[in-house]
Amino acid sequence: MKNSSKSAEQNTFRTMLSAQARSRLLFDRELALDSSENPVYNQKTLEGLISQREVLEKQKAGMIRNIALLIFSMYLVANGQDIEVPWINLRLSDVPGLNSLLGLASTSGLLFLAFAMVSSGAYTGLIEQFTKKLSINGLLDPDILTASLTTQQLFLKIFRVRFHTFQEVHIKPTFEGRLVYNLAIFLPVLILLGMFGAAYLFIGYFLFQHIPNNYFGIGSKALSIGMLFASLFINLASLLPLRQRWQLSELDTPLPDRSAKKV
Repeated sequence: MKNSSKSAEQNTFRTMLSAQARSRLLFDRELALDSSENPVYNQKTLEGLISQREVLEKQKAGMIRNIALLIFSMYLVANGQDIEVPWINLRLSDVPGLNSLLGLASTSGLLFLAFAMVSSGAYTGLIEQFTKKLSINGLLDPDILTASLTTQQLFLKIFRVRFHTFQEVHIKPTFEGRLVYNLAIFLPVLILLGMFGAAYLFIGYFLFQHIPNNYFGIGSKALSIGMLFASLFINLASLLPLRQRWQLSELDTPLPDRSAKKV
């Protein structure tokens, strides 16, 4: 027992991985364990993953539109503007507890958007590991297979310095090319992060400055602040590298071949 525990300890090392990176490695392990002669994870599985991801992407786009509309309404209320809601002839100022409701709606929207973004990243990881397997474990470019099956932001790929994720390519950018390509990726990402950061800051400002301190206001404010921090924490937790224990002996444990006949 001592020798086995010592051997297991020797085959274990620690590394820094985010939750999304860890999930991709575990997905890759699942696909590697699947029998090549009688696979459970097949083309039908891949098509199902792509279909579910497309549904999730549509839901995510709808959530972003709703949050943008809520933030616009909060901006109007915070600046003393009053508008009439079409079709029902109701003005914003006529809605009781409007500020508290806007705070609850926007922060709950951010929380569900965080769930959708992390889930979408997990679906993307599964699809990428699947296409990696189909591309002879990265010998061919799996991004081409992925782009043929589902919509991808290919501008990220064409500006990426390392064009092929797993193989070296024969055309490489020089210093000025790397500078331009990195800026072409960095600037849009920075703008998007700034937009999300501004949304969080404005909603936080609205919660503290424009929600009354009555019983309903205090309760809704506390719940809204909780959902605001939870949504931010979930997004960060999925991307933040954390220390992980990696046991090599587990990676080398084969599963029984399901295609083999019983004697």
